[in-house]
Amino acid sequence: MEHFKRSTARDFRINGATLEAALRQESSDEEEENDDENDDQQDEVNNNVYIYTTYFLQWSFFFFCRSIYYNNRLI
Repeated sequence: MEHFKRSTARDFRINGATLEAALRQESSDEEEENDDENDDQQDEVNNNVYIYTTYFLQWSFFFFCRSIYYNNRLI
């Protein structure tokens, strides 16, 4: 243990470029996850809009046909 080198603060210097690259990689991974979530949410919204629009159009057509039937029938 006599020849054991004691650590100093300069032995633990952080390479700024390496740290910055690691932080960028982490933030880009988070952005990709957020983009995937946003895409999934947008797909769900688009799907719901399609379903409700289809539902609305079906009922509109039903009431349109019904009004034609009742307006044209002989009394």
